[in-house]
Amino acid sequence: MKGSGAMGSRTPLALMACLHLISACTVNFFAQEYEVKDYPLAWSPIAQTAEGGCSDITGGYVAQNGLSSIVQRIIGYESSTGDNATEIRFRYSGNGSIEITGKNATDILFSENIGFRCDNGLVSIVINTDFLFLGAYGAGQSTESVNFGKTESHELVAELSDEAIFFIAFALPVISAENRWLKFQPTLDENVAQPDAMFLLGRESPFGSKRQFVWFCRAAHNDHSTAQFLLASRFYEEAEDQSFQTRRNAYLWYSLAARLGDSVASARRDEAKNKMNPSDIIEAEDFLRSWAPAPIICEEEANNF
Repeated sequence: MKGSGAMGSRTPLALMACLHLISACTVNFFAQEYEVKDYPLAWSPIAQTAEGGCSDITGGYVAQNGLSSIVQRIIGYESSTGDNATEIRFRYSGNGSIEITGKNATDILFSENIGFRCDNGLVSIVINTDFLFLGAYGAGQSTESVNFGKTESHELVAELSDEAIFFIAFALPVISAENRWLKFQPTLDENVAQPDAMFLLGRESPFGSKRQFVWFCRAAHNDHSTAQFLLASRFYEEAEDQSFQTRRNAYLWYSLAARLGDSVASARRDEAKNKMNPSDIIEAEDFLRSWAPAPIICEEEANNF
């Protein structure tokens, strides 16, 4: 009986030692197999937010690169016809929730309010949580989530994250993490002013082309500060004639960009002002006082430039 007792006391210890050895190997395995990927350096930086605030991701985005399937998993939407959304729209609805709408060319496929939290300035939404139980051998939890943000160039970015923690024999934790980044372009709704989308369409147009001028002009008229600065620079630096109208336009758009906090635009505005006579300045200031964002098509301005 003593021998049996001794064997009985050693067996749990041996089992625990094996489990600890397995868990240690598993930790090393995960460390090599599951690498947390950093934000791509080639992408525009994620726009910074005030401390404790979330990135403003409101607007519509092209449902490419899996955006539709990600959102449909978030809200639990399954199409009976296999029809996927071609556009995803986000709108903050208050009380810690965001309204997510999926559309195709003709119909709204789904619209749901989903809870979120702010995680380092990103809109963090849990997709799925699984709890794992293996009896006396341990337990764990796996969480799949997505973090949305907007870049300084106004694209939507999403970090897909899959994290798991498992306690072998309820003692040594095994942690794994895997993530990847995706990027999406905004859509352009002619019925809704979307200066971010207009600016991106201008940025992706041939440099110096009429098409680029039109999109920067439209974004500038909708109070997009970068577009206002670039439009002013076109008038100030690239126009062949230095007429009153050309100088005035440069001064006007630099002034509007400066109002939105662009310090370089402020300095350029002062340079443009030094090339104007007093009566031109007075007329330009009168125009600025009455200026307001408006959905200007800009074709005429492009033809006259």
